[in-house]
Amino acid sequence: MKKIYHLCFLTLVSACSQAPDRRFASVPPLGQELIPPEEERATKEILELVARGYSQPRPPKGPTGRIIHHKEHGCVHGELEVLESAPQNLRHGVFSETRKFPTWLRLSNGSGERRHDSVPDGRGLAIKLLTVEGPKLAEEVHTQDFLLQSAPNFFARDVVDYVKFMKQATAPGLKGVAEFVRDLNLANAADRESLKILAASADVPKSPLTATYFSALPQRLGPHAAKFKAIPCPGWAKLDASLGARAKKDFLKDVMGTYLRSRDACIELQVQVQTDPELMPVENARVVWSPDLSPFVPLARIVIPKQNFRTEKRKEFCEHLTFNPWHSIEAHRPLGGLNRVRKVVYERSQGHRHKLNNQRSAEPVPGETHE
Repeated sequence: MKKIYHLCFLTLVSACSQAPDRRFASVPPLGQELIPPEEERATKEILELVARGYSQPRPPKGPTGRIIHHKEHGCVHGELEVLESAPQNLRHGVFSETRKFPTWLRLSNGSGERRHDSVPDGRGLAIKLLTVEGPKLAEEVHTQDFLLQSAPNFFARDVVDYVKFMKQATAPGLKGVAEFVRDLNLANAADRESLKILAASADVPKSPLTATYFSALPQRLGPHAAKFKAIPCPGWAKLDASLGARAKKDFLKDVMGTYLRSRDACIELQVQVQTDPELMPVENARVVWSPDLSPFVPLARIVIPKQNFRTEKRKEFCEHLTFNPWHSIEAHRPLGGLNRVRKVVYERSQGHRHKLNNQRSAEPVPGETHE
């Protein structure tokens, strides 16, 4: 897999195409969705593939893990605070008031395997806010989840494109991206575009706490369609892994653990609002929304206090945690085809995993740190 990614970096360094979305005869208005007729069939096929993935032989020891984002660097608790400086027109949902929310974060690699952290891969940041009241779109009743990754766009345009990846992600061995890349047809423009995006998103960060993360897929911010970005808070101290430390298989967990043993960390959450429905489409996940059309604006910050997350209790708690963009209030409803399929896929996948591990899904309790 390393060779494949290195080839991507050497030969495909241009950004993904920013051409307008031409799949649909018409472009939906700002903040609206348009469901293609083939999406229902593709969703059914993906659900069958998820069931196949969890029917593979279980690991010889330990719990059955996630099909993607299998390897966590750590689960840490913190507190999200809505900034006083957040613009009034962006104050919707959990950001409507200047207040604080207890928060859990899971930082991870994107692969379905526990590979060496030096292997280029997508990285993930999953955020769960607690004490969020009001009607929800999925089963959790007191939470709001935000899921981010290390790339600003997605390698699959929509649900139909995503079927090809899921066929590899759920195949025996759960190899996922490596086999998906090998099956790409470089004579096909769409496959070349997928390869460019994968190459750009597969990085090796110096620390999970200093990386930049993007929601990549849109969701509501009140009346707006929006995307989120997470960056290190400006002015906060950084501690990155040294070159020597990066030789260790789990160096990203190590550097994160070293940092949080002695100091707090801080992540700033920013939002970008859709201003052009054609150049910033909801239904084409490959297109990066240009900051020239709509800049990212700081909304909140998450302070992660110093802590020891490398305990057996925390590890077990982390395995039980479930993240789903549909753990959400209506003001942050996920938008677009890949988010629509995420609802059923995440619920089905989490159900399979908990059944195999004899677990019950449970929301975190505010104040419990599992150390």
